[in-house]
Amino acid sequence: MAIHFLLGNIIAIHTGLNEFWFVWRIEKIFLEKERLVAYCSGEDGLLDVMKVGKEQDIHYWLQGRVQQHGNKIKVILVLTNTKEGHIEWTTELTLEPTDQLIGFRTGFLTWLETCGLPLPEDWAAKTLWSEKTTLEGLGFLGRALEAFYLHSSWCDKGSPDSPCFLTGS
Repeated sequence: MAIHFLLGNIIAIHTGLNEFWFVWRIEKIFLEKERLVAYCSGEDGLLDVMKVGKEQDIHYWLQGRVQQHGNKIKVILVLTNTKEGHIEWTTELTLEPTDQLIGFRTGFLTWLETCGLPLPEDWAAKTLWSEKTTLEGLGFLGRALEAFYLHSSWCDKGSPDSPCFLTGS
């Protein structure tokens, strides 16, 4: 989820794309919270993006898998064009905290360009901020995002018996 968040910050400023707000669609994509948990932990396969893309009117769908190798993370990404036939692009990138994630983001931008979705150079430069983090920090962020998504999507906020019911506000 941390890598999802990082890529979302890049996509959010992309002038050729409309949105990258996964959380808005979670309940429609994963009908039960257990499916989201299984997906995030790698227990569930990749989504049927052609089906979900059609149902949600999503033109481009980005998904992937991560695998830790020592102090690096191998990230395999698949971008699917769901509107013009089943067109897919795949890449394998390496995320290394020692370079403040700049190499990973540069590789992602280069790959987007090969997919026909270049980010204008002046905007691309804005995505290459120094990100001082560690793999442990990314793990914390990922787990926090997953907990937030689960809470905001499936918690019964209106029930006084619910652990997420807020009183006095």
